[in-house]
Amino acid sequence: GLRPKMAQLAGEKANGFLGFLVTPKFIKEVWGPNLAAGTQKAGRKRKDVETAALVLCSVSNDRKEALRRARINVGLYACYPVVEIVVNHMGLQEERAAVLQALMTEGPAAMERVVPDALVKAFAIAGTPDECREQYQAYKEVLDHVVLHTPYVPPIAQADSEDAFRNAVKTFGRH
Repeated sequence: GLRPKMAQLAGEKANGFLGFLVTPKFIKEVWGPNLAAGTQKAGRKRKDVETAALVLCSVSNDRKEALRRARINVGLYACYPVVEIVVNHMGLQEERAAVLQALMTEGPAAMERVVPDALVKAFAIAGTPDECREQYQAYKEVLDHVVLHTPYVPPIAQADSEDAFRNAVKTFGRH
């Protein structure tokens, strides 16, 4: 879920709440208060509802490559109508509109060229292993569970997606 009423309903009825393409700011300012309102309405405690989110994670020792992969996935995700609430909350409507226009006129291959840093920074953990571990902390502070997923959508090649996965495991895996 992403929207406030879903968070409220989860607070009232669910054991957990899962979202995607959320930001720590959105979680703090939208999810959190609405989840709390739902738990309060039902006479429950906030700790009764575990939170999790799928977070795009693109790790590489080559920072430029990590960001390229993230740009493609973030660009396509940002165009989904359901995530407009998060894009608007982050004040990135103009950036999203430009990406959507490029997608409609040029196709997915345009993503690595047109997706601005602001969208990548808002909606992905991306960069070198050290940068990614630092960015991860912001999510860990506001979620019970952070579910990392690697870039995978075309025009990202399968080998690049697999490399991103291996890099994420090396960066975040338990040793």
